Amino acid sequence: MKKFLFEIVLFIFLPIICIASIAEYSIRQLPNDYSYKNQWMEENCQKLTTLCLGPSSCYYGIDPTYFNKKAFNGAHVSQSLNYDNFIFNKFINKMDSLQYVVVCIDYWSPFYSMEYAPEYWRIKNYNIYYGCDYKKGELKYKYELTFHNLSTFKNAAKGLLTATGLKQYSNSNVNELGYGLNYSSKNKKSDWDNGEFYAVKHNNAIKSVEQLNLINKNKEFVMDICKKCSDRNIKVLLISTPTYKSYQEYLNKDYLQNKNEFCVFFEQTYNNVSYIDYSNDKRFVAEDFYDSCHLNDIGARKLSMIINKKLTE
Repeated sequence: MKKFLFEIVLFIFLPIICIASIAEYSIRQLPNDYSYKNQWMEENCQKLTTLCLGPSSCYYGIDPTYFNKKAFNGAHVSQSLNYDNFIFNKFINKMDSLQYVVVCIDYWSPFYSMEYAPEYWRIKNYNIYYGCDYKKGELKYKYELTFHNLSTFKNAAKGLLTATGLKQYSNSNVNELGYGLNYSSKNKKSDWDNGEFYAVKHNNAIKSVEQLNLINKNKEFVMDICKKCSDRNIKVLLISTPTYKSYQEYLNKDYLQNKNEFCVFFEQTYNNVSYIDYSNDKRFVAEDFYDSCHLNDIGARKLSMIINKKLTE
């Protein structure tokens, strides 16, 4: 009986384990935004003057190409403030030339944590590619194959071809300074003005986690950044990026007031912190948006030049 069980393990489970190991390894060989940004920071952060952090509004909204001094976009889609804090703390002791930190605060940011959102699967990317230990006790965040679907196995095949040098594939969709390239004005859809949809979605997302009182914990993450920057004479600029009028129309006014108070708190508490709300900035018009709450490349150029001017004043 023991011999029979051993043979089952040997001839059935062992090949499965081998295939899974090769697939996991192959996926990790495929370049992506997380691996690229972590490597860029490891190699270049010593000379960095400006670090930008935040969710997709920053990822698609700030292009460091238009900054006078060396800047980098360290944002990721759906990145919550605890991961902004993680990236900042991972590299702060190496960033000897850092003068400015720009943190994008969206309407939903103070109430949000990736752990409680539909995008929670992205946590594995911080563990695998940034070496984040926030979820080190949870095995599901340590492997690409944990959250598997058809695209996972396609990525495994592409990664294997890339690793063996037969073809070159990449899942990285940023320019050399970390700005997201997918929300181009050329890719803009005809039904881009979806303000009511996104506003209701974000209102409901905030309502679903209200009882968790995440706003206090998020305040601690931002305070940590502000305090450490103050100790190093680094200026912090908190911004809310432009949104289209159809999005603003359906936002919950109480949540919006809480978000504004959240940001103003840091400006009033720390001398090195400024807050600028561009969400209703009339300089941004329909052609600047990819959808109701994200800029396209035209809008990103405009916002980046405005921020650059603000930092150099």
